[in-house]
Amino acid sequence: MTTNEGGEHFLYRFRSVDNLLGKRQELLQQQIYFASPDQLNDPLEGHINLYWKGDAIIWRNFFKNYLACTVDAFAFWATHKRARPITWQDIPVQNPYLSGRSAVHDELETLFFGNPTISVLLDRIASTERNIGRNEVTVHLRSVHYFVIMTIFDIVRQVHERTNQGRIFDPAPGIKAELLRVQSAIDLFDILERTHAHSHGSIEAEYANVLSKHQEADLLNYYTEQIDFSDANRVFIFNDFCFAYVRRLGALMYPPWYAACFMESCDAPSMWAYYGSNHSGICLKFRTDTDANGRFINLNTTTSFDMNGSQRTMRPHYFKPVVYRADHATLNFFETLGAAPTPVLNAQWYTNEKKEVSPLLLRTEEERKKWRDEYWKQFLVSATTKTETWKPEQEQRLVYHSMSADLTPEDRTLSYDFSSLEAIIFGVRVAAADKLKVMRVIAEKCRDHNRSDFNFFQAQFTTNQNEIKLSEMEALPIILKTSRV
Repeated sequence: MTTNEGGEHFLYRFRSVDNLLGKRQELLQQQIYFASPDQLNDPLEGHINLYWKGDAIIWRNFFKNYLACTVDAFAFWATHKRARPITWQDIPVQNPYLSGRSAVHDELETLFFGNPTISVLLDRIASTERNIGRNEVTVHLRSVHYFVIMTIFDIVRQVHERTNQGRIFDPAPGIKAELLRVQSAIDLFDILERTHAHSHGSIEAEYANVLSKHQEADLLNYYTEQIDFSDANRVFIFNDFCFAYVRRLGALMYPPWYAACFMESCDAPSMWAYYGSNHSGICLKFRTDTDANGRFINLNTTTSFDMNGSQRTMRPHYFKPVVYRADHATLNFFETLGAAPTPVLNAQWYTNEKKEVSPLLLRTEEERKKWRDEYWKQFLVSATTKTETWKPEQEQRLVYHSMSADLTPEDRTLSYDFSSLEAIIFGVRVAAADKLKVMRVIAEKCRDHNRSDFNFFQAQFTTNQNEIKLSEMEALPIILKTSRV
C-alpha cells in the first residue's frame, strides 16, 4: 500500500482492457467485480483442512443427508436423462427435504440403517476417537454408494412392477455383492485403527491412495467402454457423486464468499505479466480511506431485496491483508454448521428420530456467542489465506458475502465513487487505440465530476529489465483541460 507525502494511501488493481472497455464496461460504470474462489488464481482459495468428529446422532444424520441427496440426484437423472448435466452445485445439502419426504426416503433409510454390515461400518465411524479426514469420509461414502444406488433402483423397480406389466432389471444380486465392498471398508478401517491410530496424516494418505485407485479404475472403465462416458449424468451419479457431495458440504458451513483483489504496489514485472494480461493490461490506482475499523473504500452495495429486486446504498468495504502460509484453517465439519437456517440444522443434524439431542448442539447464549465469534474469525481466515507461493503479490482484498440471498454476478458487481480512482497506469504493451478509449472515458468523467487532478502513467521497463518504472504522461493534463471547454 503506497502512501504519498500528504499521508494518503493507495492500492492497485490490475484489469484487462476487455474487462474495462468490453462487455463489462467496468471503467465507464466505475465497477469492481467480486470473483468467486473458483475464479481466483490459487486452486486452494478458501481451502479448509476439514475433518469429521462427532457422536452417533450427528453421524447418523450425516448419512441421512447423504441418502436424501442421492435420492434427489437419482430422481433428477430419471427425469432429465441427458437433457441437462447434474453438477456438484445441484446437490441440495442445505435441505434435501425441501420438497418433502417420500416413501423412497423412508424405505431407503430402513434398508440402509437396518443392514447389519452397514451398521457395523457406521458404528466404527461414529465410535472412533480420532478425526476422520476428507479423503477418508469420501472413501466411506464410496464404499456404500453402489449399495445405495442399487437399493434406490430396487425400490423404484418394485413400485414400477406394482403398477405396470413386465419386469425390469433386478438389482438384488448386485446389492448383495456390494456388501462385500462394505466389508472390505470395515476391514481396512480396523487395520488402520490398529496400525496408525495416532497418525491422522498417515491414515489420510492411505485413504488418498484408495481414492486414487478408484479414479484409476473409473478411467480404465471409460477407456474400455465398460461405462458410457458420454452419459455424463450416469457417470456423475455412479462415480463422481461422493467427491461432489463432500465438496458440496461446504455450503452447510459458510455462506459463499467473493473477493476483489488489490495490491500494495505495481512495480513487479511478474505481476504485470500474470495479472496485467502479459503487460497489455491496465492498473487502476485507488485512494483508500481509514477509520477505527481499518482501511476501506465506499461501494454501492446491495443491502436488501424487494419486489423490484436489490436495493443499494453506499457503504464501506474494509480491506483485509492476505496471509501467505503453508497451512490452512483446520475445522470440525460438525462444529461449523452455520450456513443453513437454525431450525433446519437442529431438526436434521442435531436431533434424532427419538428427539434425542447431540451434545454438539449449543445450549446457552454464552456458548453460542463464543461459537459465533470463532465462526466468523475462521471464515475470514479461510477467505484471506493463500499458499506461500503467492507471497510476492502483497495482496489486500475485499471480501463480500450475504447470508440472506445467493449473490448473482450482477449483485457482486459494485460501483465506486469516481473520486476514489486516483490514476490509471497503462501496461507496456497497451495499444494506442485502447489508451485513447480509456482517455476519452476518463476525460468525460473528469468533466462531469469537475476534476482536474486525475493522473495517467505509462509503465516502462528499467534498463536492466527487472523492474517496472512509472512515467507520468505529461501531455494528458492538456487533453483533460481541452475536454472541459
